[in-house]
Amino acid sequence: MKALIIDDMRRRGGGQGYAKVTAGVLTEMGYDTYFLTNVDSVDGVAAGIAYRVDYEFRENSSKIKDFLKIVRLRRQLREMDIGGFDVSINNHPNVFIINGKINILHGFSFLDPWLDEKGELSSQLPPAIFRLTGLYGTYNGSFFIPNSGYTKDISLRLFNELGLDVEIGEVIHPPVPVKKVNMKEKMEQVLLLGRISRHKGIEEVARIANDNSIRIIVAGYVNKGDEGFVEKLRTDAGKNLEIMGNVSEEEKERLMAESSTILNMNRKENFGIAVAEAMSYGCIPVVPKSGGHWTDIVEMGKYGLGYDGQDELVAMLNKSFSYGRGERLRIAESVKRFSVQEFSRKIANVMEKVTPIRK
Repeated sequence: MKALIIDDMRRRGGGQGYAKVTAGVLTEMGYDTYFLTNVDSVDGVAAGIAYRVDYEFRENSSKIKDFLKIVRLRRQLREMDIGGFDVSINNHPNVFIINGKINILHGFSFLDPWLDEKGELSSQLPPAIFRLTGLYGTYNGSFFIPNSGYTKDISLRLFNELGLDVEIGEVIHPPVPVKKVNMKEKMEQVLLLGRISRHKGIEEVARIANDNSIRIIVAGYVNKGDEGFVEKLRTDAGKNLEIMGNVSEEEKERLMAESSTILNMNRKENFGIAVAEAMSYGCIPVVPKSGGHWTDIVEMGKYGLGYDGQDELVAMLNKSFSYGRGERLRIAESVKRFSVQEFSRKIANVMEKVTPIRK
């Protein structure tokens, strides 16, 4: 049996981690696993490259340039026949416009630049253009899996904006690698982890750190196009903020082990795998009261803290430092909801749907 995963593997972020874990799960299930992607090889997985495309995303480029790149990529994809694969999983359907047997929704990415945290559109023009051009018409009647309850709720409304009638399956949360951690004493330190981007809502982090004497470390990936933003953060850092770009896995684990709190400032985060991963190390999550990290991970206060304005954010950060070992262990234990084993079980159930006859 053969499986294909479709994604932009040149970028670094939670979506690419999702693709790699999915490749490992499919291989363990007995599939010969391949990628349709824009690199010659994918590090860390035993998967081949079936098709390679010419495409490079750049953060903060104009929407017109992004649109033209997607149109050019769609022309390349039309020359590719993926019908010979028993299962095909499109992990980036808004950019790689080719219909997988399973298409993954990481938020409603088709219209994300024009959406607020409630999934409300700031302009009706983009969906009108997409309908008129038929850009996403190939997905009519297709099967989608949302990565969170938040994603599913907004997607049920927004596919209508694209003029598409699709089937949306049950939520399958991204798998979180959970290691057995010997929880040590925590430092009074806040960690903001993940892709460092202006789209993550972190522009005010330096002022929050320095005006309130709270030590904050911003650590994670820096994609092409975000270098200038990261340099500005470093310039504004002051004594209480530290910026660590492109940290190693070992350094990331050290930061999660020693930090008291994991902070996310993106009001429309579709899931927030970095939040869940840090929770497994006993970090107390502090997130906006919106998005998938609030609804699906923190469960609206059951496993952490939420905030609306910046005054409440500062109060919640200070409150998080007071949590004891017992509460931290309870929050770490909650991450088992998102284990690789649970993900594998749910993916296997979906495979039975899309490949009902297995030899």
